[in-house]
Amino acid sequence: MPILQRKRDYARLIIIVSGVLPLILAIFFTALDARHTVHQQQVSAANTLLSQAEKMSDSAWDMITSLTPVSESALQRLGTLNAYFRAIGKLEYDQIACSSAYGLNSGSLVEMMMRDVPVTGKAWWSLSIAGTYAVPNRPAVLFVRELPGGEGFWAVIDGQYLIDFMRAISSARGYHLSMQFSGGAPIAHGSAQPPAQNWFEPLVYQTSSQRYPLSVTVVAPPGELITAWRQVLFIFLPMAAIFSILLMILTSNWLQRRISWRDEIRRAIAAGQFRAHYQLVYDNRLQRRRSAIALDHAGWQWRAAGHFYRRCRSRRDDCAADPSSARSDCGGCARLAGACTFPSGD
Repeated sequence: MPILQRKRDYARLIIIVSGVLPLILAIFFTALDARHTVHQQQVSAANTLLSQAEKMSDSAWDMITSLTPVSESALQRLGTLNAYFRAIGKLEYDQIACSSAYGLNSGSLVEMMMRDVPVTGKAWWSLSIAGTYAVPNRPAVLFVRELPGGEGFWAVIDGQYLIDFMRAISSARGYHLSMQFSGGAPIAHGSAQPPAQNWFEPLVYQTSSQRYPLSVTVVAPPGELITAWRQVLFIFLPMAAIFSILLMILTSNWLQRRISWRDEIRRAIAAGQFRAHYQLVYDNRLQRRRSAIALDHAGWQWRAAGHFYRRCRSRRDDCAADPSSARSDCGGCARLAGACTFPSGD
C-alpha cells in the first residue's frame, strides 16, 4: 500500500477516535457522577435513620433511668403514656419481677426475649431481637440496666416504629434499609437483595452510630443508579456531542495539513532530503560553458521509505536542454554539479 494512502487511512482512524473519545468520556464521568449522587443520597438516608434510632434510644435510657421500685399500675401507666414502648419492667436477677405488659406474672428474661441473654460484661446494654413472647412476629429492641444486688430494669421498644420510619424514607427510592443493635436480629424494610440490572449492581452503604452500638445498612437498587445516570447523561451528552464534532473538524484540518503533498515536500526540503542534478550548457561559438540548467529529474531521499526517486517536473521551462545532453547520465551530471555556476560569463 502506498505510504500516502496508508497515512490517509490512519488519518481517518484518528478522526473517528477523536469523535468517539469525548462521548466515551462523557458516559464514563456521568456514570461516576451518578454513583456519587446515589451515594450521597444513601448517606443522607442513613444519617436520618440513625438520628431517629438514637432519639428512641435516648427515650429508652431516660425511661430506665427514671424507674424506681413502683407498682404494677404505675408501670402500666408509664408504658401507655410514652411512645415507642411495648413494655417496661423490673428484673430480679434473670427473672421478670414486674412489667407493664405481664403484670406480676413472673417469667424469665430468656422466655421474654425468645433467645439467650447475651454476655456483654456491661451494666447497660441493648439488643435488637426478632420478637418477644407477647408479639413473636414483630422485631423489637431491648434495653437493660443491671444494678448491683441482682436487680435491674428493662424496656422494650416496638420495632414497628422503626419499620414505619424506614418505609417513609425508602418509599421514594426503593431502598432496602436494615438496622441492628449490638449485632442482634436485623430490623429491616424493603427487598433483601435487589437484582442486578444491565450490569448495574446494587450499591451498599453501611455506617454506625458514635453514641450507641447501632449500625445501619442502606442498599440502593440498580434502577436508582440507572435513573440518576440517565438524568446526568441527558444534561451533558449534547455538550459532549458538540465538542466531539468540533474536535473532529479540528483534527481533520490538522491532518490535512500534515499529509498533504505540499507539506511533505516542505518538510523534505527542510530536512535536506532533495538532491538537485544540473547540466552544463556549453557555447560552441564562444568555446566555453555559458550556464547550467536543472534536469527534469530530482532525487528525493525519503528516510521513512528508503532511497528512491520521484519524478518532478522542472519549473525551468524557459531553459531548453540539448537533446543529446538531456540523455546524458545523471550521475555524471551530479559529479559536474559541484563545478557548475548559474549563469556565468566566463
